[in-house]
Amino acid sequence: MKLPAASIVLSVSIIAAAACTPTADQEPATDETASPQADVESLEATINAHWEAFSAGDRQTTADQHMARFTLFSMDDAPLWVLESEEDYAAIAEAWADAQHDWRPGDLTVDLYGNVAVAAFQAEGSTAWPDGRVVEGPRRVTEVWVWDGGEWKEAHHHDSPLVSAPAE
Repeated sequence: MKLPAASIVLSVSIIAAAACTPTADQEPATDETASPQADVESLEATINAHWEAFSAGDRQTTADQHMARFTLFSMDDAPLWVLESEEDYAAIAEAWADAQHDWRPGDLTVDLYGNVAVAAFQAEGSTAWPDGRVVEGPRRVTEVWVWDGGEWKEAHHHDSPLVSAPAE
């Protein structure tokens, strides 16, 4: 099914707006926390470091770069993961235990909307699961990042395979 461009833009806008809404334990961004470091270059560097940590198996660094409530559509056909507690992070760590990841973002594009940014890119690489399954790229990735307390934090991640359009 091909969605009209307006539907896609509306969906991304809704995600970005939701990411801007502070939870009970978060203060809204102020001028002191929203800029001047909140720029495209700093987010690109953060995204690259995030994926390097993920590929290296550094789960603590990866988790520290997430908002207190983080949502994820992952590569493994699982339903939406909602991570908002240590137990949630332990469950995903167990589900992904012993998987070997080697992913690199490419063709990264970042759009800033105040203290929220949408990053879209193609990830190249693979994940080898302990049961022998291998997921290989390229993958399409969309991430929503929030400038929070002087650093970028990922609020949402969506990952799906890059599928060629059928020949007409």
